[in-house]
Amino acid sequence: MRLELAQDVFRIPRKVADHIYRLACAETPQEACGMLGGLGSKVSKVYPTKNMSTNFVTYEVDPVEAFEVIRQIRADGLEFIASWHSHPANAAFPSIVDVNKAADDTLVYVIVSLLEGEGDIRAFHIKDGWIKELEVFIDNGLGFPKRGYEDIRTS
Repeated sequence: MRLELAQDVFRIPRKVADHIYRLACAETPQEACGMLGGLGSKVSKVYPTKNMSTNFVTYEVDPVEAFEVIRQIRADGLEFIASWHSHPANAAFPSIVDVNKAADDTLVYVIVSLLEGEGDIRAFHIKDGWIKELEVFIDNGLGFPKRGYEDIRTS
């Protein structure tokens, strides 16, 4: 099993959350996407992937690139624990397309919203069309997590 879902908590270090946000901003108006490596329910590293879609409201990762990234995650001593993508103009909640694409119910699906310049990171477990939101803790580096992601924007 790649993720402890019993806790319903997903932990992201502040530097990782900042990295995801910067990648999402750089790809706007397209959706940015990638994978997250870590152990259990704590993210350690961001692995960006190229969005192959020409549609601004979805993303598509090349299967060959996905396989190479998963190999790199394992080579780094981590597990592939989450997939992430951005919603440049929509809320950080899975669309029907996101739900239909969620083929692996052991993964966490992370969405970052850039709606109205705000940054909002949310995480979900999706299984058989059902969406369960996980509590996201952003580790502020002070030895304890900070709930949510206040002021995700970087100046």
